[in-house]
Amino acid sequence: MGISAIYHVLTALGRALFPRWAAPTDVILYYHGVAASQRAEFRRQVEWLSKHREIVALAELRDLSAVGNRCVMTFDDGLSNIVDNAIPTLQELGLPATVFAVSENLGKLPRWDIPPRDPDAKVRLMTAEELAALPQPLIDVGSHTATHRSLATLTAERVREELQKSRRQLEEILGRPVRALSVPYGAVLPQLPAIAAACGYSTLVTSSPESVTRESNPLNLGRIGVSPDDWGIEFRLKALGAYSWRRWLPRHRARSASTAPVAELERCSATVAVSAEAVRRGG
Repeated sequence: MGISAIYHVLTALGRALFPRWAAPTDVILYYHGVAASQRAEFRRQVEWLSKHREIVALAELRDLSAVGNRCVMTFDDGLSNIVDNAIPTLQELGLPATVFAVSENLGKLPRWDIPPRDPDAKVRLMTAEELAALPQPLIDVGSHTATHRSLATLTAERVREELQKSRRQLEEILGRPVRALSVPYGAVLPQLPAIAAACGYSTLVTSSPESVTRESNPLNLGRIGVSPDDWGIEFRLKALGAYSWRRWLPRHRARSASTAPVAELERCSATVAVSAEAVRRGG
Protein backbone atom coordinates (compact mmCIF):
# COMPACT_ATOMS: atom_id res chain seq x y z
CA MET A 1 0.00 0.00 0.00
CA GLY A 2 2.94 2.31 0.63
CA ILE A 3 4.12 2.02 -2.99
CA SER A 4 0.57 2.70 -4.17
CA ALA A 5 0.37 5.87 -2.08
CA ILE A 6 3.69 7.12 -3.47
CA TYR A 7 2.59 6.24 -7.01
CA HIS A 8 -0.65 8.17 -6.52
CA VAL A 9 1.14 11.25 -5.14
CA LEU A 10 3.69 11.28 -7.97
CA THR A 11 0.96 10.79 -10.58
CA ALA A 12 -1.14 13.60 -9.12
CA LEU A 13 1.93 15.84 -8.96
CA GLY A 14 2.71 15.11 -12.59
CA ARG A 15 -0.82 16.00 -13.64
CA ALA A 16 -0.66 19.24 -11.70
CA LEU A 17 2.71 20.28 -13.12
CA PHE A 18 2.23 19.02 -16.67
CA PRO A 19 -1.53 18.99 -17.36
CA ARG A 20 -1.07 19.05 -21.13
CA TRP A 21 0.90 15.79 -21.07
CA ALA A 22 -0.85 14.01 -18.23
CA ALA A 23 -3.20 11.37 -19.60
CA PRO A 24 -6.63 11.24 -17.89
CA THR A 25 -7.70 7.82 -16.63
CA ASP A 26 -10.80 5.88 -15.67
CA VAL A 27 -10.90 2.90 -13.30
CA ILE A 28 -12.85 -0.37 -13.42
CA LEU A 29 -13.23 -2.11 -10.05
CA TYR A 30 -14.18 -5.74 -9.56
CA TYR A 31 -15.67 -7.47 -6.54
CA HIS A 32 -16.60 -11.09 -6.03
CA GLY A 33 -18.97 -11.82 -3.15
CA VAL A 34 -20.36 -9.48 -0.51
CA ALA A 35 -21.27 -11.30 2.71
CA ALA A 36 -23.97 -10.10 5.12
CA SER A 37 -21.23 -9.11 7.57
CA GLN A 38 -19.69 -6.90 4.86
CA ARG A 39 -22.87 -5.07 3.87
CA ALA A 40 -22.23 -1.93 5.94
CA GLU A 41 -18.63 -1.57 4.76
CA PHE A 42 -19.68 -2.11 1.14
CA ARG A 43 -22.16 0.72 1.52
CA ARG A 44 -19.47 3.00 2.93
CA GLN A 45 -17.24 2.21 -0.02
CA VAL A 46 -19.83 2.95 -2.70
CA GLU A 47 -21.01 6.10 -0.92
CA TRP A 48 -17.41 7.36 -0.99
CA LEU A 49 -17.13 6.40 -4.66
CA SER A 50 -20.30 8.27 -5.56
CA LYS A 51 -18.88 11.45 -4.01
CA HIS A 52 -15.41 11.30 -5.52
CA ARG A 53 -15.81 9.60 -8.89
CA GLU A 54 -18.40 9.56 -11.65
CA ILE A 55 -19.92 6.08 -11.51
CA VAL A 56 -20.93 4.95 -15.01
CA ALA A 57 -22.10 1.75 -16.68
CA LEU A 58 -19.47 -0.43 -18.33
CA ALA A 59 -21.01 0.20 -21.76
CA GLU A 60 -20.32 3.92 -21.37
CA LEU A 61 -16.60 3.23 -21.07
CA ARG A 62 -16.50 2.35 -24.76
CA ASP A 63 -16.45 6.10 -25.41
CA LEU A 64 -12.77 6.55 -24.65
CA SER A 65 -12.85 10.21 -25.66
CA ALA A 66 -14.65 10.88 -22.35
CA VAL A 67 -11.94 9.31 -20.16
CA GLY A 68 -11.33 11.40 -17.07
CA ASN A 69 -12.79 10.67 -13.64
CA ARG A 70 -15.14 7.79 -14.37
CA CYS A 71 -15.39 4.57 -12.39
CA VAL A 72 -17.14 1.29 -13.23
CA MET A 73 -18.21 -1.33 -10.69
CA THR A 74 -18.27 -5.01 -11.65
CA PHE A 75 -18.88 -8.32 -9.86
CA ASP A 76 -17.27 -11.55 -11.06
CA ASP A 77 -18.85 -15.02 -10.77
CA GLY A 78 -22.42 -13.87 -10.08
CA LEU A 79 -22.41 -15.02 -6.45
CA SER A 80 -25.87 -15.04 -4.89
CA ASN A 81 -24.93 -13.08 -1.75
CA ILE A 82 -24.67 -9.85 -3.73
CA VAL A 83 -28.44 -10.04 -4.37
CA ASP A 84 -29.14 -9.16 -0.74
CA ASN A 85 -25.92 -7.45 0.32
CA ALA A 86 -24.86 -5.29 -2.65
CA ILE A 87 -27.61 -4.83 -5.24
CA PRO A 88 -30.08 -3.09 -2.85
CA THR A 89 -27.44 -0.49 -1.95
CA LEU A 90 -26.62 0.15 -5.60
CA GLN A 91 -30.31 0.40 -6.42
CA GLU A 92 -30.99 2.82 -3.56
CA LEU A 93 -28.09 5.07 -4.60
CA GLY A 94 -28.83 4.72 -8.31
CA LEU A 95 -25.35 3.37 -9.14
CA PRO A 96 -24.87 1.11 -12.19
CA ALA A 97 -22.82 -2.09 -12.17
CA THR A 98 -22.20 -5.21 -14.24
CA VAL A 99 -22.49 -8.78 -12.93
CA PHE A 100 -20.47 -11.40 -14.82
CA ALA A 101 -22.11 -14.83 -14.67
CA VAL A 102 -20.81 -18.34 -15.37
CA SER A 103 -23.66 -19.64 -17.51
CA GLU A 104 -23.30 -23.40 -16.89
CA ASN A 105 -22.86 -23.07 -13.13
CA LEU A 106 -25.98 -21.08 -12.25
CA GLY A 107 -27.63 -21.92 -8.94
CA LYS A 108 -24.75 -24.15 -7.83
CA LEU A 109 -21.60 -23.85 -5.75
CA PRO A 110 -18.49 -22.80 -7.73
CA ARG A 111 -17.03 -25.76 -9.61
CA TRP A 112 -13.64 -24.17 -10.13
CA ASP A 113 -10.68 -24.09 -7.76
CA ILE A 114 -11.17 -21.71 -4.83
CA PRO A 115 -9.05 -21.89 -1.65
CA PRO A 116 -11.11 -23.79 0.98
CA ARG A 117 -10.79 -20.92 3.45
CA ASP A 118 -12.20 -18.44 0.96
CA PRO A 119 -15.79 -17.70 2.09
CA ASP A 120 -16.91 -17.51 -1.56
CA ALA A 121 -16.22 -21.25 -1.90
CA LYS A 122 -19.41 -21.96 0.06
CA VAL A 123 -21.62 -19.40 -1.69
CA ARG A 124 -23.83 -20.61 -4.52
CA LEU A 125 -24.09 -18.71 -7.74
CA MET A 126 -27.25 -16.84 -8.73
CA THR A 127 -29.97 -18.84 -10.42
CA ALA A 128 -31.29 -18.00 -13.87
CA GLU A 129 -34.35 -16.47 -12.20
CA GLU A 130 -32.23 -14.27 -9.94
CA LEU A 131 -30.18 -13.05 -12.90
CA ALA A 132 -33.30 -12.21 -14.87
CA ALA A 133 -34.77 -10.35 -11.87
CA LEU A 134 -31.82 -7.97 -11.46
CA PRO A 135 -32.99 -4.34 -11.82
CA GLN A 136 -32.57 -3.14 -15.38
CA PRO A 137 -30.99 -1.16 -16.88
CA LEU A 138 -29.11 -0.29 -13.68
CA ILE A 139 -27.53 -3.72 -13.26
CA ASP A 140 -26.23 -5.27 -16.47
CA VAL A 141 -25.21 -8.90 -16.94
CA GLY A 142 -22.12 -10.04 -18.82
CA SER A 143 -20.40 -13.33 -19.51
CA HIS A 144 -17.74 -14.92 -17.32
CA THR A 145 -17.57 -17.77 -19.86
CA ALA A 146 -19.60 -20.98 -19.73
CA THR A 147 -17.53 -23.00 -17.25
CA HIS A 148 -14.91 -20.64 -15.73
CA ARG A 149 -12.06 -22.54 -17.38
CA SER A 150 -8.73 -20.78 -17.80
CA LEU A 151 -8.78 -19.72 -21.44
CA ALA A 152 -4.98 -19.94 -21.55
CA THR A 153 -5.25 -23.73 -21.30
CA LEU A 154 -7.69 -24.11 -24.20
CA THR A 155 -7.33 -24.23 -27.96
CA ALA A 156 -8.69 -21.31 -29.98
CA GLU A 157 -11.69 -23.44 -30.98
CA ARG A 158 -12.50 -24.31 -27.38
CA VAL A 159 -12.21 -20.65 -26.42
CA ARG A 160 -14.76 -19.76 -29.10
CA GLU A 161 -17.09 -22.47 -27.78
CA GLU A 162 -16.84 -21.09 -24.23
CA LEU A 163 -17.61 -17.54 -25.34
CA GLN A 164 -20.37 -18.37 -27.81
CA LYS A 165 -22.14 -20.82 -25.52
CA SER A 166 -22.12 -18.48 -22.53
CA ARG A 167 -23.42 -15.54 -24.54
CA ARG A 168 -26.17 -17.62 -26.09
CA GLN A 169 -27.28 -19.13 -22.77
CA LEU A 170 -27.33 -15.78 -20.97
CA GLU A 171 -29.25 -14.06 -23.77
CA GLU A 172 -31.89 -16.80 -23.61
CA ILE A 173 -32.26 -16.19 -19.87
CA LEU A 174 -32.27 -12.40 -20.03
CA GLY A 175 -34.07 -11.81 -23.31
CA ARG A 176 -31.58 -9.11 -24.30
CA PRO A 177 -28.09 -8.87 -25.84
CA VAL A 178 -24.99 -9.74 -23.82
CA ARG A 179 -21.98 -7.78 -25.06
CA ALA A 180 -19.51 -7.73 -22.13
CA LEU A 181 -17.02 -10.46 -21.23
CA SER A 182 -14.88 -10.94 -18.11
CA VAL A 183 -11.95 -13.33 -18.45
CA PRO A 184 -11.55 -15.96 -15.69
CA TYR A 185 -8.18 -15.74 -13.94
CA GLY A 186 -7.34 -12.70 -16.08
CA ALA A 187 -5.65 -14.87 -18.71
CA VAL A 188 -5.64 -12.73 -21.87
CA LEU A 189 -3.94 -14.19 -24.92
CA PRO A 190 -2.93 -12.00 -27.87
CA GLN A 191 -5.66 -13.49 -30.06
CA LEU A 192 -8.47 -13.21 -27.49
CA PRO A 193 -9.72 -9.70 -28.42
CA ALA A 194 -10.24 -10.82 -32.01
CA ILE A 195 -11.99 -14.02 -30.95
CA ALA A 196 -14.23 -12.14 -28.52
CA ALA A 197 -15.19 -9.61 -31.20
CA ALA A 198 -16.00 -12.43 -33.63
CA CYS A 199 -18.23 -13.98 -30.93
CA GLY A 200 -20.25 -10.76 -30.63
CA TYR A 201 -18.63 -9.10 -27.61
CA SER A 202 -17.84 -5.38 -27.68
CA THR A 203 -16.15 -5.09 -24.26
CA LEU A 204 -13.63 -7.43 -22.62
CA VAL A 205 -12.28 -6.90 -19.11
CA THR A 206 -9.44 -8.65 -17.35
CA SER A 207 -7.95 -8.69 -13.86
CA SER A 208 -4.78 -6.93 -14.94
CA PRO A 209 -4.49 -3.93 -12.56
CA GLU A 210 -4.52 -1.17 -15.15
CA SER A 211 -6.42 2.08 -15.43
CA VAL A 212 -8.32 2.94 -18.61
CA THR A 213 -6.86 5.62 -20.87
CA ARG A 214 -7.85 7.11 -24.22
CA GLU A 215 -5.44 4.67 -25.86
CA SER A 216 -7.00 1.59 -24.23
CA ASN A 217 -8.58 -1.19 -26.29
CA PRO A 218 -12.25 -1.79 -25.29
CA LEU A 219 -11.53 -5.47 -25.95
CA ASN A 220 -8.73 -5.56 -23.37
CA LEU A 221 -9.55 -3.35 -20.38
CA GLY A 222 -7.78 -3.82 -17.06
CA ARG A 223 -9.50 -3.76 -13.67
CA ILE A 224 -8.54 -3.30 -10.03
CA GLY A 225 -9.66 -5.96 -7.55
CA VAL A 226 -11.42 -4.69 -4.43
CA SER A 227 -13.18 -6.16 -1.41
CA PRO A 228 -15.42 -4.81 1.35
CA ASP A 229 -12.63 -5.90 3.70
CA ASP A 230 -10.13 -3.46 2.17
CA TRP A 231 -8.85 -0.81 4.57
CA GLY A 232 -10.36 2.60 3.95
CA ILE A 233 -7.20 4.17 2.54
CA GLU A 234 -6.45 1.01 0.56
CA PHE A 235 -9.84 1.08 -1.14
CA ARG A 236 -9.58 4.79 -1.93
CA LEU A 237 -6.14 4.36 -3.48
CA LYS A 238 -7.46 1.52 -5.63
CA ALA A 239 -10.46 3.58 -6.72
CA LEU A 240 -8.14 6.43 -7.69
CA GLY A 241 -6.01 4.14 -9.86
CA ALA A 242 -3.02 4.14 -7.53
CA TYR A 243 -2.60 0.35 -7.77
CA SER A 244 -1.95 0.49 -11.53
CA TRP A 245 1.80 0.16 -10.93
CA ARG A 246 1.18 -3.51 -10.06
CA ARG A 247 0.69 -4.33 -13.75
CA TRP A 248 4.49 -4.42 -14.00
CA LEU A 249 4.78 -7.23 -11.44
CA PRO A 250 5.87 -10.55 -13.00
CA ARG A 251 2.69 -12.42 -12.06
CA HIS A 252 0.55 -9.92 -13.96
CA ARG A 253 2.84 -9.65 -16.96
CA ALA A 254 2.89 -13.45 -17.23
CA ARG A 255 -0.86 -13.51 -17.81
CA SER A 256 -0.38 -12.07 -21.27
CA ALA A 257 1.89 -14.93 -22.33
CA SER A 258 0.35 -17.03 -25.08
CA THR A 259 0.06 -20.80 -25.31
CA ALA A 260 -1.72 -20.75 -28.67
CA PRO A 261 -0.19 -22.06 -31.91
CA VAL A 262 1.94 -19.57 -33.84
CA ALA A 263 -0.25 -19.83 -36.95
CA GLU A 264 -3.31 -18.85 -34.90
CA LEU A 265 -1.48 -15.85 -33.43
CA GLU A 266 -0.35 -14.66 -36.84
CA ARG A 267 -3.84 -15.01 -38.26
CA CYS A 268 -5.48 -13.14 -35.38
CA SER A 269 -2.91 -10.39 -34.84
CA ALA A 270 -3.97 -8.70 -38.07
CA THR A 271 -7.58 -8.76 -36.87
CA VAL A 272 -7.10 -7.27 -33.40
CA ALA A 273 -6.46 -3.70 -34.54
CA VAL A 274 -9.42 -3.84 -36.93
CA SER A 275 -11.69 -5.22 -34.19
CA ALA A 276 -10.65 -2.54 -31.70
CA GLU A 277 -11.29 0.22 -34.20
CA ALA A 278 -14.72 -1.21 -35.02
CA VAL A 279 -15.64 -1.30 -31.34
CA ARG A 280 -14.56 2.32 -30.84
CA ARG A 281 -16.84 3.32 -33.72
CA GLY A 282 -19.72 1.33 -32.26
CA GLY A 283 -19.52 -1.43 -34.88
